[in-house]
Amino acid sequence: MFSSVERQNACMETISDGRLLDRFAKPVVLALCRKGIVVPNVLWPGERQRSVYHDPNMTLLIAEQLYSGGFRSVDDLDEDGVTPLQIACTNVDVHKERWELISWYLDKGAMPHFRNPNRPKNCFLAISFSLRNQMITDIEESAESVIRRILRRIYDLCRSAIVDSCLCYCSTYGCTPVQLLHKRYGWDWERRSAKFEKWAYLNDFTPMQKESCGEELCRLEIFERLGMAHTCCYAKPKPLARGECLVPSDEECHELREEDSNFSHTLEIYMSIYRRLRREHVGPFSNFWCDWWAAINDILPKEDRGSHSTSSNDYVPSIGEIRLSVQSKLRNYKVEDCEDVPLDSIGIFR
Repeated sequence: MFSSVERQNACMETISDGRLLDRFAKPVVLALCRKGIVVPNVLWPGERQRSVYHDPNMTLLIAEQLYSGGFRSVDDLDEDGVTPLQIACTNVDVHKERWELISWYLDKGAMPHFRNPNRPKNCFLAISFSLRNQMITDIEESAESVIRRILRRIYDLCRSAIVDSCLCYCSTYGCTPVQLLHKRYGWDWERRSAKFEKWAYLNDFTPMQKESCGEELCRLEIFERLGMAHTCCYAKPKPLARGECLVPSDEECHELREEDSNFSHTLEIYMSIYRRLRREHVGPFSNFWCDWWAAINDILPKEDRGSHSTSSNDYVPSIGEIRLSVQSKLRNYKVEDCEDVPLDSIGIFR
């Protein structure tokens, strides 16, 4: 039989890192087996190289017990370049226990910025993307204070990279958290709007922050009502795995952007009108927001999202008609300040 020293040396021969209790468990077991040492099946760490914290069912209680037992490396990468904190962000929901695990990882030194190119690049974006399938208006009141505190902390850690690298027409300079939060196929505008209000509350938005996020959400909504195609990796309806989505090839992205080039001009016209009317509207943002969508629903019906045809016989409202429709809903709006745009400059709806 080997002495304990010989066994340790046998393990260390194949391992360059001394953290044997963490993601190097598999090499340790294989080294022991090569020396003829029987390792019970219950101790087999699995085929994938990962740490104990990569278990998707991890809880705060288990994590604390593992850490106390010597498993101190909480920020290792698995074979896909994913950290335990990323998995925790992927699994976040309306219950505070999931959020407390995220906070625990950060307390233990986990980095809030991530490396996997097929996933959101930091905590804040990852949480926003993961919550796209959650109705955050269902968060219990007892959990709100915990979630608000953790969101503020994460925002402070990630504020330097608060947009992703998306080049899709759905965003101005890259997708923001509020856009990732609402990229879910099949949700009606009422639920999106309620979700936006809750998100603003949870993040304790200032009036200026809420207006900025509202403008980006408006862009996403009109983009989808025009039937434009997402080219960003976060908007595909069939994800490969939770938290990771299919990424269109560069060729596919180029083709989709070419097909939507005319509609992108239409989208920019809508956004130009939005910004101009907001400047001229006297009153709180909440009033403008409700009136704007009451007008847009007459022009781009929410139930027709993405269903416009390419027929040249389709009716296309002019900018003047859009303006008048909005004017009928908005208060204190100066009609003379909004110039008309020729009909043929905005293309046709799909």
